[in-house]
Amino acid sequence: MSAAVFLLKIILVILTVKASLFWLYIWQLKEYRLLRFMAEYGGLKKILRLWLFSGGRRFYAPVWTSKAILALMFLFALLLLSAVFLPYLLVYFLAAPLATAVVYILRVPTNFMKESVYRRAESRIRRAKEKGLIVVGITGSYGKSSTKEFLSQILSHKFKVLKTPRNINSELGVARFVLDKVSENDKVLVVEMGAYHTGEIANLARIARPEIGILTGITEQHLALFGSLENIKKAKFELIESLPQNGLAVFNGDNEYLPEMAKRWQGKSIIYHRDQNLRPDLPPHYQTNLSGAVEVARYLGMSDKEIEAGIKNIRLTDIMISTHTGRGGAFVINDTYSANPEGVRAAFLVSLLTRRAMLPS
Repeated sequence: MSAAVFLLKIILVILTVKASLFWLYIWQLKEYRLLRFMAEYGGLKKILRLWLFSGGRRFYAPVWTSKAILALMFLFALLLLSAVFLPYLLVYFLAAPLATAVVYILRVPTNFMKESVYRRAESRIRRAKEKGLIVVGITGSYGKSSTKEFLSQILSHKFKVLKTPRNINSELGVARFVLDKVSENDKVLVVEMGAYHTGEIANLARIARPEIGILTGITEQHLALFGSLENIKKAKFELIESLPQNGLAVFNGDNEYLPEMAKRWQGKSIIYHRDQNLRPDLPPHYQTNLSGAVEVARYLGMSDKEIEAGIKNIRLTDIMISTHTGRGGAFVINDTYSANPEGVRAAFLVSLLTRRAMLPS
């Protein structure tokens, strides 16, 4: 074997390793879900570009979870086996389809593991509820995280409150959080519930078993994954349908779809609207979310004095919208945690109100 051929094979091996890591990174980024992958990279040109140049100059690698390590071991084994019979250049191009095959092969043990985690989390919630735990579920196309934060901060003035952190709102994430954090001493658990297709919020509700469900709003968020606005409505309403007969459904009356959807619920319900007097210093969309939190706090027995103390001490977290001055005096709106049509409109409103406040009188 000449030195040039040997060097070429070494280069192809390096490119194949980089391509393998890249494809596992992409699949992990999309939570190993075909729908999310296709929504982002479904075009033929995009997929071909990824396929041809995934071993290019930039280096990507997945977060090294147990699943990612296992997937990489399977993938390398398949690539080594292929290299025995096929030219190295062809093996490079096999990295993408083989990575996809490995992801699907691992779905069987992964799903088995997930169901085991779900069942244990259900059992933990059941025991905690027997000791008096109240579970509040929050879902919607927007406003979930801020409503969760506001409600948790207000309730903490009376109860021992536990909430799902940051963007933990999937079935597995919530189940693991329950197993790690929920105890029989907790009095209120506030659970944010997200979804990419119908059925996921129903599964989350099966795990968390909420007595109170808050629907913060409906918009075209994740429309490419749900397929239609009606599917989004159906998915979010799964939280309300999961409530017990004596449960409470809470709807944002300022959203154009929710007042009509609220008519489908035959149990106890509250429809809230923005009350700018609660905290006039907050942006309008946060005033709406705060109003919903106040209604739930009042339902759970907090006095007006306790609620006022909670409202007064509300603190915005680092995932909420913020503004600052950039280079050259540029006005910067930081709303990068999540994006949807309502959120973008709210960010522009914040911009207008803030800029107006900066103008000399």
